[in-house]
Amino acid sequence: MDTITLLGQAVLTGLLAGWLGIGVWENLRAPEVNRSLVSAVLSMRRVRDERPEIYALTKQNRIESPAAHALIWRAVIAAELVATALLVLGTLLLLAAALGLAG
Repeated sequence: MDTITLLGQAVLTGLLAGWLGIGVWENLRAPEVNRSLVSAVLSMRRVRDERPEIYALTKQNRIESPAAHALIWRAVIAAELVATALLVLGTLLLLAAALGLAG
């Protein structure tokens, strides 16, 4: 029973690692796409354009600095890379435990 549980956990953890890994790959392959989306979110452009009544209440929260946008985007990519690496490690350790190779 423990083996099945460990294998199930390994599969689910591996799926998360794969899903997040695809996101990391896409961010590295086409950085301009997500960088522009991060800038749009941080500057609240859509809120300003589509919901001016909400923008009027929250416009002080926007971040307009391109340098801050770039720094935040890089931090997100770094966090994604670390999370993906840890998920891959967790998957491998769960598989090792399921196969009796780790305690």
